[in-house]
Amino acid sequence: MTGNEARQVAVTLVLMAETERAIGALYEACAKADADRGEVWRRVAAAERHHATGVGTMATILLRKKGEGFRVGRKFPPEAVRAFTDQVRKNEVDVKTGAIKGRVLYMIARGLETTLLEDRFYEFVATEDEAFRKLADRIVAETREHQTLMQAWVAAAGA
Repeated sequence: MTGNEARQVAVTLVLMAETERAIGALYEACAKADADRGEVWRRVAAAERHHATGVGTMATILLRKKGEGFRVGRKFPPEAVRAFTDQVRKNEVDVKTGAIKGRVLYMIARGLETTLLEDRFYEFVATEDEAFRKLADRIVAETREHQTLMQAWVAAAGA
């Protein structure tokens, strides 16, 4: 990857980190709206915030190495990442106002966890860099756990 490509990918990673923070904020709103599962929502929200930190660190690693040893994989256009984040923020507002509640919370969360941005995150950049891979692998593993949890909640809600 060239230095210019690394800078472009780093910009997208920073946007992806913001998406992770927005998902965390949405899940915090869900914790208040769904008090019976509030503690679990809060743990998942914390994991999303941790993902944001990890993605930011990944951008730093990529820039520090100037793209050497990295390859561009699946492309996520910055505009698409911004639009996705905007929708997550709208969902947060809707949860806070009560426009979204009940089983729809679980369906939205399941949908978020299975989007390309969350589910196929690992395809964004290819590298053998150990620190970068370790962060990406942890995010992917935790996302799989979130998918399983949300799917179970959707099933239990009869959706």
